[in-house]
Amino acid sequence: MLLIHQRKSAGTSLMHTLASHFNLAIVVPAFDLSSKRYYENLERIAYSKDTICSVHLHPTKRSYEWVRSLTCPLVILLREPESAYQALTRHVGVDSGGWKGAYNGAYFFKDAKFVCQNFSINYLALHGHQQVYIATYERLMSEPEKELNRISTHYFPNSKCEGPTSLMSERVSSGSKERKGDLAWELKYLKNTKSQLLFIDEPKQTKLGVVLHFLMRAWFYVLRKVGQRLGFK
Repeated sequence: MLLIHQRKSAGTSLMHTLASHFNLAIVVPAFDLSSKRYYENLERIAYSKDTICSVHLHPTKRSYEWVRSLTCPLVILLREPESAYQALTRHVGVDSGGWKGAYNGAYFFKDAKFVCQNFSINYLALHGHQQVYIATYERLMSEPEKELNRISTHYFPNSKCEGPTSLMSERVSSGSKERKGDLAWELKYLKNTKSQLLFIDEPKQTKLGVVLHFLMRAWFYVLRKVGQRLGFK
C-alpha cells in the first residue's frame, strides 16, 4: 500500500494508524529519485497488501504519469497549500534548507510556497481517477472517523474489517486540531486544476549530488537534535 502525502498533512500519523490497525509492516524505499529502481520499489510496495509506505512524492511529469499508470488503490493526502506552507514554517525555517529534503530533493531551489501549491494543484487533477482517493488533512482533522473509513474502504474494498476510528494523536503536532482549516478548499482549486497543471523537470542527480544531499540532511538533523537538547525550538 502506498500513501503519497503533502508535507505537514498528518501523513505520517495516518500511515502509523493504518499500519497499527491493519497489522501492516512499514517500509521505507531507497531515497534516489534518479534511479529507476526507486519507482520499481514503490510499485512493489503499492501493490502489496502486507506493507505500507508514505512518501512526499512531488508530482513532476514523470511521477504524475507513473501514479496515473498504477492499477492498485492509492491514497493521496493533501492540505490547503497556504496552510501547509504556514505549518512548514512553524516546523522548520524554510530558508534554512532543512525543508528541501521534504520532497525527495526534487525542488532544491524553488520557493517553498510554490512547491506546496504545485503539489496540491497537480495531484488534484487526479480527482475522480478510479484508483486514486484524494483525502485531505482538513477532513482528517474535522471528521477523522468518516475520513479514515473512506480511506480504509478505498484500500480494502472487500474487507469486512472496519477501519480505525481515530488518528494516532501522538503522531500529530499540538495545535493541529485547533487549525482544522477550510473543508471545501479543494473544491475551489478543482475548478481550474487541469488548466493549471505545471510540471517542472526533475534535476539530474549525480552520485556526488546524492551523497552531498544525504550529508546535508544528516547535518541539519544533527543540528536540530542538538538544538532540542539545548532547549531551542
